[in-house]
Amino acid sequence: SSALPWAVLEAHVLTVILFESIVRIDARTGVMLDYVPCPNIGGLMEIHAIKDGYILYGESEIFRYDRALHRIWEFSGRDIFVSLDHPWSFRLEENEIHIRDFLGWHYILNMDGQLLRAFMEEV
Repeated sequence: SSALPWAVLEAHVLTVILFESIVRIDARTGVMLDYVPCPNIGGLMEIHAIKDGYILYGESEIFRYDRALHRIWEFSGRDIFVSLDHPWSFRLEENEIHIRDFLGWHYILNMDGQLLRAFMEEV
């Protein structure tokens, strides 16, 4: 997990999410290395470096990108990924991604984007 949820610093490369894009900047020179559009609904909120790529948490979708910033998969639920009843809406574990939506659904994905489990949580 990154100290700044909207950016990941690896060596001298800063990878930053903006509302609908991913930007890579050389931290030594300030030169933009890559700009990749990431169309989504509601905006991107977090980026996390994982083995061989990144997991992006958006308001309505979860994405996995490889190191070359090619989209591998995306996942969306029944509603926006915001929970008013729990302290977190998104949690990345070693081999699983946990997401909660506004309707109270809890989704568990593996790192390949496959839905392992979806259930309605009690408050």
